Amino acid sequence: MSIKDSTFDTLVRYYDKIKDLDKFVKVCNAMLVDEESTPVMRGEIAETVLYVLLDDYIKKNNLTDWRISKGLILKDINKDPSNEYFTELDLTLFTPKCIFSFECKSYKGSKYLTDSGTLKVKRGNTYKVQLDVFDQHSKHFDVLFENIKCALDDDVYDKRFKSFKLLYFDFSDSPTVDKREQKYRRIFPIINENNLYSLFNKYDERPNYWNMKIVNKVVDIIEKNKKANTKRHLKYVTGLRNSRTRVKQ
Repeated sequence: MSIKDSTFDTLVRYYDKIKDLDKFVKVCNAMLVDEESTPVMRGEIAETVLYVLLDDYIKKNNLTDWRISKGLILKDINKDPSNEYFTELDLTLFTPKCIFSFECKSYKGSKYLTDSGTLKVKRGNTYKVQLDVFDQHSKHFDVLFENIKCALDDDVYDKRFKSFKLLYFDFSDSPTVDKREQKYRRIFPIINENNLYSLFNKYDERPNYWNMKIVNKVVDIIEKNKKANTKRHLKYVTGLRNSRTRVKQ
């Protein structure tokens, strides 16, 4: 079992045993600052905290038509079938009224978002660009949307609400500071364990954009192929890294 899978399984089993969200989050916070924690572990801890918080909300509110999918790996159906490009979404919450797509980050130390969603992390005495989180996540979601748009009701529209929402989930040793203009904060808000449930404050006012029967069929197919696609995705990413290394040399 990989570090990611073992971390997820251990934490989920721990929460199932204690059934105490506050205690669970405190334990996960302690794990983040442990000297033996690695970037892979911290990323998985963030994803697992989000998963547990959402799963608990769904169960307590008996939301049987909501679905969480963690680590969706899928292919861009608009690309040539021989193209080996795959993309991965950290965690996606499918509901009849909105698809909530989360990018989870857990970088150590001081950090902030700027521009539309560029993450800068303090390294030594300076802040260095880590990546454009919004650009990365929006491209990943575009691939999902192309796969799932067959479930979208084109006749339903409400200018107050979009059919999907892109979100930055921050669970780290110190909060990510938001230095962006307000319009970018609205497009790609920073969410954490304290404000997560506020996403659903006006949920009932939203129209039913998504046919969940079709959504579930599509997601079932994607998840069924996860094991094979994970290997192909890893091969693709490894190839990219190797080619970049050769270019630098």
